[in-house]
Amino acid sequence: MQEPAGKVWAAALEVLRGMLSKDIFSLWFANVRARQFADGAITLEVPNDFCEVWLKDNYHDLLRDVLAHTTGQAVQVNFAIATAVAEPAP
Repeated sequence: MQEPAGKVWAAALEVLRGMLSKDIFSLWFANVRARQFADGAITLEVPNDFCEVWLKDNYHDLLRDVLAHTTGQAVQVNFAIATAVAEPAP
């Protein structure tokens, strides 16, 4: 049975929190959410395209390793940019 995305990501975040400085964790990982985890791949929702590029360029291998450690299997990491939900007009 597959673990829910939120549970997998919460476990990975705990490992990352212990590995990274508080500032780095807060800046790059605190606002990342798991959107989906299925078939050995996790989709992480990031706030914007700059964050996506930065995480891919600087933390992709670390994310893959931490997720493999927490799930016990190789995990492909994908990113999706969060879409803003518009507030209804008054």
